[in-house]
Amino acid sequence: MNLQEFVENGGTLICNDASSNFAIQYFRLPVKNIVGELDRKKFYCPGSILRLAMDVTHPLGFGMPKWYHGYFTRSQAFTVIKRKSKKNDDKQKLAAHYSAPIVPMKTTVVSRYSDSELLESGWILGGDLIAGKPAIVEVNYGKGHIELLGIRVQNRAQPHGTFRILFNAITRSVLN
Repeated sequence: MNLQEFVENGGTLICNDASSNFAIQYFRLPVKNIVGELDRKKFYCPGSILRLAMDVTHPLGFGMPKWYHGYFTRSQAFTVIKRKSKKNDDKQKLAAHYSAPIVPMKTTVVSRYSDSELLESGWILGGDLIAGKPAIVEVNYGKGHIELLGIRVQNRAQPHGTFRILFNAITRSVLN
């Protein structure tokens, strides 16, 4: 509950790779990880460099090139869910499973996996399942932000090209 209050009152929660799944569930975000439960026979990317497109007008994209490379190792790919108004029965059922309130949330796709020429180095099975899908999503939650960074922007200090995304998220958290 304190984490929800922190973000709702203007804090920023930065989720790198798999920690995004925690935030999606805990805050009941209108986002789904589309590769999280896929069988390895349908989708598998154990450690490859993928091509991504960045919205350079978004604060997380400050100083980034429009096209960049990111490290994907059993990482995340998202879809944004458009919520329909729910009946009171549905809200009560959801409330029994989650502690976060059901509130309207604005979601912004900040970065997407390339819809062509996805694989830059390594190998991927089922790349068509994530081609063009969101890799980085920002969710406004009250006065705060939840940054879902689906790729490993700081994996073992190796992907220098994506450190800026993490630094931008940290910087943005203190400027808002």
